[in-house]
Amino acid sequence: MLNSIRTITKSITCIAIVGFMLSGQNAAKAQPNLVDYAYPVSGWVNVYGPEAQGSPWAVRKALSDFLDVVMDTVDLPSHPLLHPQLGPFISKFHHARWWEAINTLANVPLPTTGVRVVKLYSSSWIVQGRDGNDKFTFGVDVSDGPFGASIYTPNNIGVENSQISAMANMLDAYFVTHIHSDHLSARLIYEMLSRGKPVICSQEVKNEAVLLGAPNQNMLIVPTDTSTHTMGPLTWTSFQGWQFGAFLDAANTQPDLNHPFNVSNNAFLFSLNGKDIAHFGDNNDPGIINFLQTKLNEGWSPDLQMNLGQLQTTLEPMISPSLRFLSHDLEFRHFGPAFLSLQINAAGPSLMRRVLMWGEHVDLP
Repeated sequence: MLNSIRTITKSITCIAIVGFMLSGQNAAKAQPNLVDYAYPVSGWVNVYGPEAQGSPWAVRKALSDFLDVVMDTVDLPSHPLLHPQLGPFISKFHHARWWEAINTLANVPLPTTGVRVVKLYSSSWIVQGRDGNDKFTFGVDVSDGPFGASIYTPNNIGVENSQISAMANMLDAYFVTHIHSDHLSARLIYEMLSRGKPVICSQEVKNEAVLLGAPNQNMLIVPTDTSTHTMGPLTWTSFQGWQFGAFLDAANTQPDLNHPFNVSNNAFLFSLNGKDIAHFGDNNDPGIINFLQTKLNEGWSPDLQMNLGQLQTTLEPMISPSLRFLSHDLEFRHFGPAFLSLQINAAGPSLMRRVLMWGEHVDLP
């Protein structure tokens, strides 16, 4: 009974805080300083996590609805990161969520079986499993996002170098699908290489790192075939495809091979602790369909999809994973209505609900 009372009290308090913040945001005058709420809101997100039920779930939905309102991205002139109050709040909230991810990876006990997946900005994912009595942790498309200070956003707060360093200390490998900035962190690549840790990437990413004088360049690994590779308890394979800038036909089967925005894109399949995982970056290369079918015939059976790229509607029915997420969720890189809603519906919580907030995690036992 006492725990129930405490839960209800917390719920009421949290709803009151969110309501006050929303009213302050919309008021014509006397707005509160939203940046002061960034870490407290992050704390409430921790309390009311993705597995919340009952009244705690109602509070989680209120928090999520608030964050959706704050981070709604309609167009560039009204971009929330350019707003004098919303920008500092969002960037500091993201800063707090990085610390939460780091703390989870370092200190939260792993499940005895399966893997843990941690969400960060846009297409950024971190997977953690067991390697005997030790942990094995790898990142895919980890990006530090567009949150730092600039002449347009002088009070915004980016990911700190200490946070990048802490992440590099915990990662055993860093996989990068392609060169676009919402799919990589140049600082994290540098820190991984400085530690002699592998960065598996496209040729374009390697070329850029070499030009910038990255250390230990032999640890920049560019896949060249679709064979299976082993790295401790992790096995992985990749399809060296493309993100094409345009197609010559309406069915998107004939890519424009001369389009200036074409970039190479590695699509990865991973297997760790008995769980198969798909992260295809922004691949829209039609050749991936045959690649995936071949791998399915060889016994790959993805339990989790992180990103399936622009062919998601075609590829998702082929793998039918038990847990799936959207590509490019909770991000600001693509202008227009790109910040996707948390999509927590009135029917209640579900691990199938496709979106985690930055820094949140779920376990796949």
